[in-house]
Amino acid sequence: MKKSYYLWTGILALALASSIGCNNQVDLTAPYQVVTVVYGLLNQKDSAQYIRIQKAFLTNGNALVAAQVPDSIYFKPEDLVVRLVRLQNHNQPLDSVTLLPTPNMPKEPGIFANEGHYLFASNAPLNTNNTYQLKIYNLKSGKLITSHTPLVYYNGEFFKTPGAGSVNFNSPLGTGYTIRFYPAYNAVIYQPIIVFHFTRVNMLTGESKPDSVTWTLGMIQNYNPAEDVIEYNLPQNSFYRFIASQFQPDPNEKRVIGWLTFKCWAGTLELDTYIEVNKPSIGLIQEKPAYTNLTNAYGLFAARTWFVKTFVPLSEQSKDTLILGTYTKNLGFSKQ
Repeated sequence: MKKSYYLWTGILALALASSIGCNNQVDLTAPYQVVTVVYGLLNQKDSAQYIRIQKAFLTNGNALVAAQVPDSIYFKPEDLVVRLVRLQNHNQPLDSVTLLPTPNMPKEPGIFANEGHYLFASNAPLNTNNTYQLKIYNLKSGKLITSHTPLVYYNGEFFKTPGAGSVNFNSPLGTGYTIRFYPAYNAVIYQPIIVFHFTRVNMLTGESKPDSVTWTLGMIQNYNPAEDVIEYNLPQNSFYRFIASQFQPDPNEKRVIGWLTFKCWAGTLELDTYIEVNKPSIGLIQEKPAYTNLTNAYGLFAARTWFVKTFVPLSEQSKDTLILGTYTKNLGFSKQ
């Protein structure tokens, strides 16, 4: 069996944002309680694994001011012991590694304090044959936080199309182009990406510079693992419309057509559920349930990985369409 999915505008947010359900009935005189928030996505292809552990806070003052106080959102690293346990058959511990606090990690600017920001990290390799358990022990409170996840992987060539030949984005039948790939183990959510590589040539100086633009496609969610091939259709002319949206005419620049990279992210059921729960609400019901797959904490511990096929050539017809076609004929594309 095969299942087809068509282009839509949803984008898989693999950079996660904190989300905790709210209660309108809040007793400001209640005893202070530490609420732990944890985020971690394992990926065996990364050089290191990172776990983010922070506090949620309640204040009867200005929340924006409180967010700038490190003690409001960060634990003291010495109060936490963080381990990643490798399991056989999902429940038999084989060995473990201790994740160490890594200070001065890059952080996007925002309302939360930069001072004291750190992640727990390990560069120990991961084995796709095993499940991994996260264990966080708070030495100060005595609380133990746990969760577990399998890894996402596939043995062999992930992409069925593109194959060995070139890619023609416009079908003679008007059906566009279809990406086909095989289901990865332990994955139920996918997001394909296409990178178009080209070279900028300054017509005044002759200087050339490699460049690229990335086309992030829509998510495929709730995939049925009984299907043997996943198909993702790009409608006729959609590639050329995307390219047209990324460039402006420049009489002083020639753009030499290069090649394509096809990449696909894949994630576990827990990641799929987290994204589904945290989608914007539509309709009269705006309250969202709090989702977590950790004991004694809020957040997410799951896995994802990526698969890639690079140096994929464009067909001569696709190159001609970039040069002469309706959407891109004024953008200075060239074969050489």
